[in-house]
Amino acid sequence: MGPQFFILGTQRSGTTLLRLILNSHKLVSIPEEASFLKFALKKNKYSLANKNKIYKYLINDYQLNKWNLPKEKIKEILSMSNTNIDLISNFYSTYKNFFSKKLVGDKTPPFIRYLSILNDYYPEAKYIFIVRDGRDSFLSLRNRNHHSAKSFVLGGLEWKIKNCLILKNLNNISSDKKIIIKYEDLIKNPQKIIIDVCGFLNIEFQKDMLQFWKNSKDFIDKNHSSKIFKPIDSTNLNKWKIGLTDKEIKKFQYYAEPLLKKYDYEIKKINITLYNVYLELITFLFIRLAKITYNSISQIISVKFGLSLKKEFYE
Repeated sequence: MGPQFFILGTQRSGTTLLRLILNSHKLVSIPEEASFLKFALKKNKYSLANKNKIYKYLINDYQLNKWNLPKEKIKEILSMSNTNIDLISNFYSTYKNFFSKKLVGDKTPPFIRYLSILNDYYPEAKYIFIVRDGRDSFLSLRNRNHHSAKSFVLGGLEWKIKNCLILKNLNNISSDKKIIIKYEDLIKNPQKIIIDVCGFLNIEFQKDMLQFWKNSKDFIDKNHSSKIFKPIDSTNLNKWKIGLTDKEIKKFQYYAEPLLKKYDYEIKKINITLYNVYLELITFLFIRLAKITYNSISQIISVKFGLSLKKEFYE
């Protein structure tokens, strides 16, 4: 059995917050992100023939280490796995059983590129899509000096593309297996939204779930916003209005505006020259594509030769 549900969303959209809240339920387990398994989602590209090298790659992986699974469990997972889907399923079922839970979910933002494959692998899985105002997401990334937050034009384009990719794949999912929530609704009225999500997952809401922050350290390291170690801040929205300049807002909105409107986010009308938009897009698009290509090649080499991925791969 693989993941029974997936939390979908772009970076800094509230996926971690939702994961921590759900993890506070006595029946639910959601491990740290699983980008180390992306190689197993690329059909007909990898095999599990050389398990020794894959084992070396896995046990030294920065991200998998945060799952807190003993090395012998990872060996067991590999020994039980004959196919890529076996490998993914065994990781999640082992995690669920190791922590004695009933449900296991996934929260790995890069998996949005493989949703059609995941749906083929796990046709009974459910999907929780959380949307946040892209300008606040981008501001949050920039405040953390994230490499993807260097260009407002590219940031708006990426936010639009990723969200549209999720929506496109969700169109192929039956309505009873998907739910869309907004980050802003979650922080303004967390109990109502979490009750809805629990109903969607067929589990009973527990009030202790909203006290998630007391146990955040058990499920996540400190390489995250300090806010997840505190009660939900209902004022943590629309920060872009004071955190971004008019020029920065307009650059982000240039591509993102139609989708911002779709989710009823306020649009700030500002004029900007196309020259500034395209110059910035061309400059930073090359850098971004180079980073994506580097990461892809790094994982191919690491899996093939049993090497570990650097922490920077996941940042």
